[in-house]
Amino acid sequence: MRRVLCLYLPYLATERVWRDAARRDGEQYPLALVRPAGAAQIVGQACPRARRLGVHPGLLLEQA
Repeated sequence: MRRVLCLYLPYLATERVWRDAARRDGEQYPLALVRPAGAAQIVGQACPRARRLGVHPGLLLEQA
């Protein structure tokens, strides 16, 4: 019997970085991960706290 598992983890990348930073600093700040897009940088992922503050994927870093 073949089994398949599919998981949807929309915040996996930010949760990992966020958790590591919290261990060092003791606090959790809003977090956004950026990626290059030509000469600019755009938000690739944002944690739930950052999304509540208006930072979302696709937003230019200068606008975040």
